[in-house]
Amino acid sequence: MTSPVRADVCIIGAGLVGCASAYQLAKRGADVIVLERGWPGAGSSSGGMGGFRQQFADAVDAELVRASLPIIRELAPEALAPRGYLFVAETEAGMRELADGIEGMRAFGVRVRMVDQRDIAELIPGIVTADLLGGRIGDDDGWGDPRLVLERTVAAARELGARIVERQNVTAIRARDGHVREVESTGFSVVAASVLVACGAWTADVLATCGVEVPIWPYRRQIARAGPFPALRQIPMTIECESGLHFRPRGDDQLFSMPNLTRDGALEKAPTSRGPAAPLIVDPRALSWTRQKAAARHPDFAALRFAESWACYYEMTPDDHPIIGAVPEVEGLFVAAGFSGHGFMQSAAVGACVAELLTDGVSRTVDIGDFSIERFRGARSTFSPSVL
Repeated sequence: MTSPVRADVCIIGAGLVGCASAYQLAKRGADVIVLERGWPGAGSSSGGMGGFRQQFADAVDAELVRASLPIIRELAPEALAPRGYLFVAETEAGMRELADGIEGMRAFGVRVRMVDQRDIAELIPGIVTADLLGGRIGDDDGWGDPRLVLERTVAAARELGARIVERQNVTAIRARDGHVREVESTGFSVVAASVLVACGAWTADVLATCGVEVPIWPYRRQIARAGPFPALRQIPMTIECESGLHFRPRGDDQLFSMPNLTRDGALEKAPTSRGPAAPLIVDPRALSWTRQKAAARHPDFAALRFAESWACYYEMTPDDHPIIGAVPEVEGLFVAAGFSGHGFMQSAAVGACVAELLTDGVSRTVDIGDFSIERFRGARSTFSPSVL
């Protein structure tokens, strides 16, 4: 029988959050091992749009993004494109939603402003604005390259001694007498004083192996690439409030993120309730919908031809915010998951917060107390919804 591998901290999941945590823990001298059932980024971390923004109704969301950006710039300075994050609205209700809370955002340091048709036309040359009433843009926001950030984070963590072990599917977390004891994978087991579960949409399944329930579930997102559109290389990340259509540059190409469609063809911008995960395949109806919407929004997108398309999962929670912190009933067990589409933009700071929590007992980079799992057990969540 193979002897267990020993570590100070065992992290389950080698996505952006898990690897950022490993990097920060290794910087603090911890002996860290990361178990990944595929390879780094095999889950959702390599598949998203990579947007980052400070336009949140809750200050702590903006604080996590703001604290993440310097860490990302240190690891991969070329990975960030701060060209703006633009929401556009076709209705009075959409405009009210964009305007609500803007003064609060400015109060906690967000550079955000409302824009009109003329501003939008200057930001995106050639865009159709006749049906738009206006929008809102964050001037310090934009998008980044999640794959490059993950690659650099993995390399930095390994250089500091963190062990990131691929193709190790975790089958169980073992606890005894209220303490975490061992993590079992398909190849070996790990004995560690602390275990961090950071495997995104699969977190609930892993925690269930030791009897812990968390309200995290997968929700499919679909993305496609088309191009080239060299004249649009410098435009902001753009989102239609009413439809949920996203588009932003990737080199000379454009990435398009599209909403899901229900069985009867209705638009579903966000999950209305927890349900079974849709398969990770792209719905041809969604591609057809995107062609029509994109062509109506910009003449360059007429007769759009997609070079590739893919699907990945958001990891949703009931209030669209992550669970970060200790699992009270099992000493030594921690979770950092449920980012509801905001994982890339917050992951670097979350890694620092988790490292501080596990080594010092308290997070100082950002106060993460409100993200405790206890908010769902006591119905105490005060967060504002923020899927897009």
